[in-house]
Amino acid sequence: MHLESIRKSKIFIWVEVVSIIWGFLTIVYIILNAFGAAPDLNFVKKADIQPVVYLYPGSNVQLKPDFKKVVLQDELLNVDWTIKGKGKSTKITGPLPIVTLPPEGGIYDLKVQAKVRDKADMIGAGSIYIVQVEPQKVTATENLKVKVADTPLEAEEIEIYQGAGKSSEAKIEITEEGSFVNILRGQELQAVDGKVFFKLKDPRFEPASTVQMKEFKSFELPASMKTNLKN
Repeated sequence: MHLESIRKSKIFIWVEVVSIIWGFLTIVYIILNAFGAAPDLNFVKKADIQPVVYLYPGSNVQLKPDFKKVVLQDELLNVDWTIKGKGKSTKITGPLPIVTLPPEGGIYDLKVQAKVRDKADMIGAGSIYIVQVEPQKVTATENLKVKVADTPLEAEEIEIYQGAGKSSEAKIEITEEGSFVNILRGQELQAVDGKVFFKLKDPRFEPASTVQMKEFKSFELPASMKTNLKN
């Protein structure tokens, strides 16, 4: 008799109604979450400040896709990245590529697309903030042979960045010790923090002022040239 009176009480009826509604909403959330359409629920106070990380030109950063759903390594067929900024676009392929940030500062759009076996393509987007740094000019006081890479480059020529979207072409010398470029006495270069930026020369495209470009790489100036750096 006591249990029957509890079941008929208003408190019990309200608890029962809330439980039914809560259960229904839980089932709806589970279904939406299964299709990736469920909203993010966060009962912790949101931060009042959004941290923004600014990176410097020439820094090497590694790109990594953070999948919201579980993707096994053997399911991942390919990952394509696109970095857009300053009216130009660079495409990079690989699940964990290491990228040299371009010499021109600004906000760059970062897009990623992953091809997954037996599933629809997965996409995502973000931004990269690069500090605007004015390139410094340096002039070679002697003929120099400078290493640009420890391994053979897949090109016979490179396009050396000369600021404001301009470039100069230079031939590559490949040896067992790596890839080298010859800098002639009196030749002027643009450097950022002691690094000179370049792209591999691709015969299919125009020089570095075009929209379609390969990614930037960089090499360190010799110590003898760093002493001559000036704005």
